[in-house]
Amino acid sequence: MRPACSWRSVFIDSAHTFWPVPHVELLLIIMARYHLNVLHWRLANDTAWRIPIPSFHLLTGAGAQAPRPATDGHATSLRLGGGLAHPPHCAHGFYSEADIRHLVTYAAARDIRIIPEISFPPRTDAPIRAYPTYRCPDPRLSHDEQPEPRPLPHTHGRDGPTATYDSTPFEQAHQLHSRLPEAMSTERLRGVEALIHPTRITSSDPAFLHLLPHLLVTAEAAWHGSVTLPWKQLSPLIDNELTYLRHTVAYWKTPRT
Repeated sequence: MRPACSWRSVFIDSAHTFWPVPHVELLLIIMARYHLNVLHWRLANDTAWRIPIPSFHLLTGAGAQAPRPATDGHATSLRLGGGLAHPPHCAHGFYSEADIRHLVTYAAARDIRIIPEISFPPRTDAPIRAYPTYRCPDPRLSHDEQPEPRPLPHTHGRDGPTATYDSTPFEQAHQLHSRLPEAMSTERLRGVEALIHPTRITSSDPAFLHLLPHLLVTAEAAWHGSVTLPWKQLSPLIDNELTYLRHTVAYWKTPRT
């Protein structure tokens, strides 16, 4: 019997909690046992950077260390069991290109495709930790008031991180985080993912809060094999998913009898 869903995925966040290679292998074995076919793998965000970029070797040095300071900003995380609860072996580490090639091959042998995720531009703590000269010079500003960091030299904005995809063996379903205003204002999106930090969503439509974090548009676009989608192709996907979500969210809010 064929599975009802063509996209059967598991998400792991190696940026927040480092998964050693043997642990990822075990996960892939379990996924294959239950006929799951997509591994969504977060490799970098503000917490830590787990994937090498040849021009910026400190990203997998200082940038791959995930400190958990006991500050007010982490109070919610601590209450939920995160924060300082992470042992060092879960917070520190990165994957070499050989590790990535091995895991991609290991997954493919089990009919599993790996979709990498790198969160930027709003997630900059790890790069700034690796290259502190790009830190905001005014420590009096709060986190929300911090200006955008200056581009690293020779990156031309996104070229540096984006070039990582060309030098690693991930399949060509490049996924980049982008602010929604940027994604909505450009004619072409670089990649199939239009994600955003939830606190920065400006849409008044509550369905957007459910759409983007759940990768519905990403899944649909990637399943059609698209790497770069013109806005005229991506927009109908978003509209279709929003229509579905408005109905679903209304259903969730209906009192059960």
